[in-house]
Amino acid sequence: MDKLAKYKEYIQTLLTHYASDDKSDYEVEVQLILDTDRDHYQWMNVGWQGSNRIYRCIMHFDIRDGKIWLQQNLTAQNPAEELVAMVSLKGRHCARFTTSIQTTVHRVRYRLNFPIY
Repeated sequence: MDKLAKYKEYIQTLLTHYASDDKSDYEVEVQLILDTDRDHYQWMNVGWQGSNRIYRCIMHFDIRDGKIWLQQNLTAQNPAEELVAMVSLKGRHCARFTTSIQTTVHRVRYRLNFPIY
């Protein structure tokens, strides 16, 4: 499996895991948008709470130029670090590659819209 296919798999697995913990009700729906052709991946809440419209992007990833971009994260979770762990465990990448990912993840904590790796 090539690098891009692995990235797609890791992001989909991570978003599916996170969204499964989100509680939807009959008025607010949890949606996963997994556009593998254009490499956009989102976890959304859509619906109504009383008379208030809910349209919220909880988490959003893009893959651009072979890099994963964390565009939005409204959770207390750290998906960047979890992606690093997934790559390290599943991909068995070399130490140099993993170190460069971890350095980039450190930067992501302080600035959104920066490639994770």
